[in-house]
Amino acid sequence: MKKTAFKYMAVVKEYGGDILASEGMQAEKGFMQHGATSTYAHSLAVTVMCLRIASALHIKTHERELVRGALLHDYCLYDWHEPHKGLHAFTHPKIASENAQRDFAVGEIEKNMILSHMFPLGKFPRYRESAILCLADKLCAIRETFRRKKRKGENPNTPNCEEAAPNCAPPEPENRNLGELNREEPERERPNREECTRGRDKIESET
Repeated sequence: MKKTAFKYMAVVKEYGGDILASEGMQAEKGFMQHGATSTYAHSLAVTVMCLRIASALHIKTHERELVRGALLHDYCLYDWHEPHKGLHAFTHPKIASENAQRDFAVGEIEKNMILSHMFPLGKFPRYRESAILCLADKLCAIRETFRRKKRKGENPNTPNCEEAAPNCAPPEPENRNLGELNREEPERERPNREECTRGRDKIESET
């Protein structure tokens, strides 16, 4: 069965709930990543995209490691738009990896995912999970960059519903009278053959 956005989010919360609730991850809501998207929302969107890619391509993965590595791939804890030492594209994977290892239990798969997610600018992705993250990160980055304008009332910490927003709810039905929608149109009585014949004869006699 194809997983919906809400089922993907259930997987993310199951394996990465502690990361999402952590002080560091919450701080990323204050850092902008691409366009009008925060680092928190970007990381969440990328994680869901990883799950979608693995499902669509029928790739067997370590789902827990895939989720946690994806959530932490940009765990740099700073706004890269502000001046800092080194070129962000080359330096932030190592910074994110060090921060992730400091705050969470990170295994070899998650570590390589974080360090290689900028490939070919960084390390080579040694695991399936790492390769999936490389693709998912670039897809989300392109979408966020070209969707630079923030829509009215939009929360930068909430990804597009298609990407599985954390608090994404099904759309509300239009404000209509449900009784009217459910009311069946009465069946129209169809004329029988005799009535049709009489009507045709009447028209022919008048002409």
